[in-house]
Amino acid sequence: AENVSKEVSVKVSEESAKKTASDLSVKVSSQVASNVKEAALDNIKGSLGTLYDGVEKLDSGINQLSDGINRFNNEGIGAITKVATQAKEISGKVEALSKLSNNYQSFSKKSSDTKSNTKFILVVDGKSAPKENKKVEKEKKKDSLWDRIVNLFK
Repeated sequence: AENVSKEVSVKVSEESAKKTASDLSVKVSSQVASNVKEAALDNIKGSLGTLYDGVEKLDSGINQLSDGINRFNNEGIGAITKVATQAKEISGKVEALSKLSNNYQSFSKKSSDTKSNTKFILVVDGKSAPKENKKVEKEKKKDSLWDRIVNLFK
């Protein structure tokens, strides 16, 4: 009976310990899981705030970059392209005028064996300087006797 009583008490103790451990493990695991979940959610909330701030800065930077590229295109590349196009057009005209002027010999018909040269004079209205009122004093020259005699017959 002593042996049976020892075995039964060991079995009861084991079963009681298993039941207590099982009940505690469920409660502890549930509590640990809840604490881990809350800590993870708090960490994620903070990280999401940081991520949102970073996305806002990135968006602002992208807008500034876009504005800068548009300004560079309009004020830089567009202006250079316009000047280059005008220079190309003008250089073609200047070259054509140069060729024509080198081959030009006469304004009117001429015989083929005659060499001629034509010059054009262009009168352009200019801007004149404002007139200053200056008193011009003529030096009175004393007339000689001869000048007086000549002036008598004029």
